[in-house]
This record gives sequence, C-alpha cells and structure tokens, in this order.
Amino acid sequence: MKFKINNYKQFINLLNNCKKDVSKLEHDLKKINEFEFSIELLNGDSKEHE
Repeated sequence: MKFKINNYKQFINLLNNCKKDVSKLEHDLKKINEFEFSIELLNGDSKEHE
C-alpha cells in the first residue's frame, strides 16, 4: 500500500490507525489461539477414553 502524506499530523494519524489495527489483530489471534487450545483439550480427552 502507498499513502500520500501531506503533513506530519496525517502521518501521526496513519501510525495511530496502524497501531489500532495491530492491537485488534493481536486480540483476534489470541482469541483464535484460545479457541484452538480448547478444541485440542477436547480432542485429547476423547482420545484417552477410547
């Protein structure tokens, strides 16, 4: 992606938006990891009983 930046304030706004996107991604990834972990636990439990 290319951005045309006309001034410093625009640049700071762009950086702040990136930071927000990154935090949202990190949050979503954490949720996905927790979800996958709980699935692994469920699968692990069912295999032990067979």
